Amino acid sequence: MRRASGSRRGFAVATALCMVAIAGVAMAAVCALLAADVRRTLSGDVDAQLRQLLIAGEIDAPAHLSDPTQQAWDTPLPMALGSAQVRTSRVADGDGARLRVSARLGDRSAREDLRFDRSGGGWRLVGAEMLALGDGR
Repeated sequence: MRRASGSRRGFAVATALCMVAIAGVAMAAVCALLAADVRRTLSGDVDAQLRQLLIAGEIDAPAHLSDPTQQAWDTPLPMALGSAQVRTSRVADGDGARLRVSARLGDRSAREDLRFDRSGGGWRLVGAEMLALGDGR
């Protein structure tokens, strides 16, 4: 009889250890998912700010289009944005104008192409295409 109860205790210990191992693996998986979610949330804020910087470049662009000798310029930004930068460069495009707007915030960057046509003595934005939104590589 003594032998039967000893083997049952061994089985119970083995079962308990397996359950602890399964719980540990589940906790590790949950922690990994949580860390990925935090990273995605934080990069979403920066990506939204980069899109806003690209919009600032879009708004600033028509003021520079009347001078064909100006091939590139920086958009002035508020001091509160710190190291943020928006640079626009002209790309040849026949009668219209094609511009590439690049925004950088920390180690992340975004780029887009803008197409403008002449319209009633001014310039009109007729197209925009997001080229990149990422980690600046």
